[in-house]
Amino acid sequence: MMRYLKNLFISVNAKAEEVANRFENHEAVADTIIKEVEEGAAKVKVKLVQVQRNIIKRRNELEAMLGQEKVWVERTRKIEPVDEKRALECVKRIRDLRKEIEDHRSELKETEVLEKQLADNQKTIDKKLNELRRKRESLAGRQSCTEALQTLQNENSGTLSDIENLFSRWETVITHGEIRCDQHKIETDDLDDSFRKEEENTGLLATLKEIVGGAEDANGNQSITKENANE
Repeated sequence: MMRYLKNLFISVNAKAEEVANRFENHEAVADTIIKEVEEGAAKVKVKLVQVQRNIIKRRNELEAMLGQEKVWVERTRKIEPVDEKRALECVKRIRDLRKEIEDHRSELKETEVLEKQLADNQKTIDKKLNELRRKRESLAGRQSCTEALQTLQNENSGTLSDIENLFSRWETVITHGEIRCDQHKIETDDLDDSFRKEEENTGLLATLKEIVGGAEDANGNQSITKENANE
């Protein structure tokens, strides 16, 4: 597995340089490389799960062997006083079991070491994969910005010229519409002003009549008062 991972990274690096030198679509190349690393990461995860299941199986088998050892030890103790021959057969069973237990423990230890290596490798690959993804997104974003700026700075760009002309025509249409709206608004305001002036004049005339009428009434009252005083 370690050799596989080493070959994977060597292959990825070599392929990145080879393809990048042959093509200009760096984003597509990066996607291809990242996909290959993802496939390698998936294989490591599958292998790790298999190893973990194997560890559980071996631990269960070891526990069963230890249980059998206890059984045969107990049988040996019981049978030895009355039947030495059978007791010796039990000892042979115990000896064989202990050899199997020793081998099983050794295999289990090796499998646990492999599990740790795979788990560490998985973390390393995941970390590297995340770095590749972030780098890819960063460079893709920078490339998009650069291409946009180059388009804006390119005076011979027909697309930029076309869109500038489009905006100019668009603004002309909007300006004409605004002028027509303003004219209509002016006409509407003139009509409104004429009505307001007539209404204001009517109000002024009514006020004038009240003032003049009030003055006449006041003069009439003063004359009446003088006549009463003379009498």
